[in-house]
Amino acid sequence: MRLVPIEKVQPGSTLARSIYSSGGQLILRNGVELKPHYLQYLKDLGVKRIYLQDKELEGEEEVKEVEDVITETTKMEARTALNNVFKFAGSQNVPQKALIDDKLRKVTTEIIEELLSQKEVVVQLSEIKTEDNYLISHSVSITALSVILLKKMNYPHSKIKRMATGFLLLDLGAAKLPEHLLAKEEDQLSDNEKKIVHEHPRYGYDMLKKTDLFTEEAGRIIYQHHERIGGQGYPQGLKQDEISIPARIAAVTDVYDTLISPRPGKTPFQPYQAINYMLKHEQEKLDPEIMQALFTFVAAYPVGTHVRLSNGDSGIVIGNTPGYTFNPKVKVLYQGENLENHPDPYEINLAQNLDFVVEEVIDDRA
Repeated sequence: MRLVPIEKVQPGSTLARSIYSSGGQLILRNGVELKPHYLQYLKDLGVKRIYLQDKELEGEEEVKEVEDVITETTKMEARTALNNVFKFAGSQNVPQKALIDDKLRKVTTEIIEELLSQKEVVVQLSEIKTEDNYLISHSVSITALSVILLKKMNYPHSKIKRMATGFLLLDLGAAKLPEHLLAKEEDQLSDNEKKIVHEHPRYGYDMLKKTDLFTEEAGRIIYQHHERIGGQGYPQGLKQDEISIPARIAAVTDVYDTLISPRPGKTPFQPYQAINYMLKHEQEKLDPEIMQALFTFVAAYPVGTHVRLSNGDSGIVIGNTPGYTFNPKVKVLYQGENLENHPDPYEINLAQNLDFVVEEVIDDRA
């Protein structure tokens, strides 16, 4: 299985992973032959990269390595429940009690149980995201990353359960904002628009508080997730320990998933680009210890990525080791600048061979 930019996919290629809309609807199923109009449809949806079958990379280990940390069934249930929540939240005439139902409670529990049952995980970029309903897929991703972080920080199950709703409904208040404001970056907003946008954590907190799923922990996550440790955030301009640890976790996972997610008018970062960006630009805003903890289990080079190594050989990432973000396992297939077939293909685990490093992602060259 190979991760390929949509612009480089040839008609007739075979899709290796099913593609779903952010709302959970199946778009194309694994195994389908990609016809030209399928590829154009994916481009129109904002899909940037897809997984293709590759006979040179077939094998049980590869399939195991790219399993999602949350099952597709649970993700679909979460998307459906969140779609209802956000739809109700944006209405002025729907009773607050309609915001949260048993489906959301059930899916929150399922997400926690699935994540906590796994000993160690490496989060791959295995879910191909579309631009539609960005807030929904973003909410599910934030929840997964945040629960894994809480687990790594040895939070007990009971506390994680009390917090999880806050992660899943992190942007509940954004549903009350005009869509044209949601599409803008912070530096594109006028002063008046900033005042409106900066109220959305408060809106979300107030809405959650009127439901029976409210906990103080979840409420603080929603209210404080845009605060920054240097005091640059909103709505209160809190600093350091004035911000709860779960809210600091939410801030980190929110920024990371925003960077790697397709949005209208924005080209998503690849994971290694997002990690490097955060280390360079977010150290004074986000909790550095939480960032480092996140980067121990997200793959900088997901399975299927074509990389060049420091010895001049190149190949496809087939696995990742927890704790070694930038040191994937690679099946070397090519050599030299012209990507000639390697006379003696081999596998190398950079987590065990630290003399070798990834020098570039082949598909990202100019």
